Amino acid sequence: MNFSNLDYGLLFIFKVCAEVDSFSKASQILRVKQPAVSYSIGKLEDLLDTKLFERGNFGVRLTKAGAILYEYVSTANDNISSGINIIQELNKKEITEINVGVSLNLPLLSFSESLKKFQTKFPNVKVVIRCKNEDIMFKDLQAKKLDVVIFNSSKNMNLSGIDIKKIKNNNIVCVGIPKYKNILNEKKSSETIVPIIVPDSSTNLGKELGIEDKNIKFVVKAISNSAPVSKELLKAGIGIGYINEEIVRDEIEKGNLCIISLKTTADIYSVNVAMQNKNNNFVIKEFIKCLKGVLTENDKKDRLQ
Repeated sequence: MNFSNLDYGLLFIFKVCAEVDSFSKASQILRVKQPAVSYSIGKLEDLLDTKLFERGNFGVRLTKAGAILYEYVSTANDNISSGINIIQELNKKEITEINVGVSLNLPLLSFSESLKKFQTKFPNVKVVIRCKNEDIMFKDLQAKKLDVVIFNSSKNMNLSGIDIKKIKNNNIVCVGIPKYKNILNEKKSSETIVPIIVPDSSTNLGKELGIEDKNIKFVVKAISNSAPVSKELLKAGIGIGYINEEIVRDEIEKGNLCIISLKTTADIYSVNVAMQNKNNNFVIKEFIKCLKGVLTENDKKDRLQ
């Protein structure tokens, strides 16, 4: 079907109708007569050869097809608005630098991909990256020494003047070299002793991690507050340990590390972004959008594999 001659005004009228569940209310918002709204929706339905709204005494409500279209129209509208805002802001001032705080345990691959995508859009903006303890980064954010903080957490946080949003779920897994997986698979009724690498109690994972298995005695061999360091210790066979799956995915695919099934009280963690709730810096918002876009794409790839 060729939509080259589509009047995109029909999509805007559709969006307004979907948001107020009424053609009459939409006509008031759009400042046109109701028959004109009904005609426009009918024309769009004819073009798509499907019903977008159910009509009745209740007013109007989206059909399944209408709900799908609304999701994409809303996204397109937001992207158009963002593009217009960027152009307007670029005409007002030039932003040459943003300061980003990054958690020590953040998957670096996703972050580097996001940064590459961002710098394609903003080649003249320098990104200053600070990797610190989260408590210090949040203080710097409140003091406006940082523009945005990207971190992992399993809890809802409430910080004065700070807006925090979850952008992706993480999956914490227990891994070790194949030797340890074989030991645990072959464990007998007698107590089995297994070395373990544990996250430092100052980290979010360390605060909540609890391992439950009565047949295993865990001996702590190392304590780490850095996921990259933990990854190297796991590869070296120092012990088993819990870590973000994305950080060790390459080693799992190579067969150097294996996922070990052990019960834990740890929650599923998420990647979150924090910024000042009155910060209208459009460049920072575009940086976060790039990060979210890359993480979403990586999730889709994982589901397809």
